[in-house]
Amino acid sequence: MNKNRNFWPILGLILLIITLTAVAMIDDDNQLIINTDDVTDMNQNWTWIKESEVIPLDTLPTTLEVVQDEPYTISQELSEDFFFPQVLLVRASLATLIVRLDDEIIYEHIHEENPRTLQASLWHLIEVPASSDGKTISLTFETSYQNIAGTLNPVMYGNHSAIYEYLISSYGYRLLIGLFVFFAGLIMMFGSSFTHLGLQKRDGLVGLFAVLLSLWLIAESRMLQFVTGSHILIASMAYLALASFPLPLLVFIHRSIDKIYQKWIRVLIVLFSVQLLLVIIFQISGIADFYESVIYTQILIGIGIATTIFTLGMIYVKTKDDFAKRFLSIIGFLSVFFLAEIINFIWGNLENVSVYLSFGIFLLSIYLLVLLYRNVMKRMKEGLEKEFYQRLAYVDQLTKAKNRTAFEADIDKVFANLQELSKVSIVYIDIDNLKEINDELGHLQGDRYLVEAYKMISQHYMPYGECYRVGGDEFACIVKNMNQNLLDAIRYHIQSAHTIADLGQEIKISLSIGYSSFITQDEKPSDLIKRADEAMYQDKKLKKSMMKNLEK
Repeated sequence: MNKNRNFWPILGLILLIITLTAVAMIDDDNQLIINTDDVTDMNQNWTWIKESEVIPLDTLPTTLEVVQDEPYTISQELSEDFFFPQVLLVRASLATLIVRLDDEIIYEHIHEENPRTLQASLWHLIEVPASSDGKTISLTFETSYQNIAGTLNPVMYGNHSAIYEYLISSYGYRLLIGLFVFFAGLIMMFGSSFTHLGLQKRDGLVGLFAVLLSLWLIAESRMLQFVTGSHILIASMAYLALASFPLPLLVFIHRSIDKIYQKWIRVLIVLFSVQLLLVIIFQISGIADFYESVIYTQILIGIGIATTIFTLGMIYVKTKDDFAKRFLSIIGFLSVFFLAEIINFIWGNLENVSVYLSFGIFLLSIYLLVLLYRNVMKRMKEGLEKEFYQRLAYVDQLTKAKNRTAFEADIDKVFANLQELSKVSIVYIDIDNLKEINDELGHLQGDRYLVEAYKMISQHYMPYGECYRVGGDEFACIVKNMNQNLLDAIRYHIQSAHTIADLGQEIKISLSIGYSSFITQDEKPSDLIKRADEAMYQDKKLKKSMMKNLEK
């Protein structure tokens, strides 16, 4: 709870800095303040040539009263600036464009007369030759869509570098927001594939949602044509992204809520899937192109938002579910920017369409990335703690050898690998005189004796496998590729004079050692272990017998 409270002031500070920076960079005409002195607007002194009538226009942007498929032309006399070569910047909204200079066509962009042809809103950079001052330039538009027929966007002119600087300063930040959301989504998508980060597979759905949403933002940035030359991508990406981005989010919600509340979310998933398929089929068949079907996508998104809010609201009221509360907060946050978008549209400020919502999505992406980072850190910490406690469960804390639990787990794995089983041997080792050392020198020295004994055992057997402390004074080793001669040689070497000089006196390390190699009659691990254990006790008896004979 305290961590959450500490997070909000930080997020608030970030939002304040971003907002103040944005406000400081926007002038009274809603343009970013970057040096664009070489770009001049050309929005006054236009006339609309309607049949034989010439109608003066106040300023651009504006909308003329024309019908679809009816060409409409505006013109004006070029100023003395056009004594030098200039580049005219014109944006045509899903319309063809023909540019004439004193009745001579100097530029044209015509759509194919095919119902399946994709149409896009594009920037047009028209090169006007030198010595064009005093000449009349005419722009003729034509569109197949009634609701945008007659739309006239602002016109600018300047040299090439100034035009591109203007575009970047005015619309580049929208592209950057889209790219930021895109890469944030990729991090969430591919991060969910790495289990060591502690992410769940469903986290990838949020990443996919962000990626698809970012494609819509990039397409709506008005800069996509300068990123790719693919007309198909430019014309279709916004519509397909808009139709598809709700799907991964709905699947994420469906997986995150209780089954008894999943019904309506499941219905939405089906509806959006069918709608996406129909949008593509209608475009290909010519029944309705992407622009004509986008209204149905928008209506379905509205229905989806209302249904989701209702479902999550019902969940929160009944269960006080934390997921429902958090998701409703996110929807409320975006609703503020969506409302600003609607007000902006009602005011007719079409130049800044999607700006507010893009900014809201950008802030939300930062918030989600911070949450993702905190979630990853939390789960990685939990994973490290789990690994630490697992290690405690499998390691003897005195000698640092693996313990009996680890030994039993490893021997089971060995028996599961039939191809390697024939190479396996078990070595059982018992410390002969630990009780006497504990009685005579104390348990601290006895512990030291155990540690030194394990060091000697591991030094000889670890090159061939793994060693374990399986009891108070017993050790075991699982080794491979050791024949009987090698096993005998190592046993002889260990049982030779090995002493510990720093226990107050020189004390010989006395070990009883038995081993057994796998034979086909060994059906389970206990068969192999039993024979090694019996061999170890035979060795212990033999040593005791030899000691008695020496004492006589």
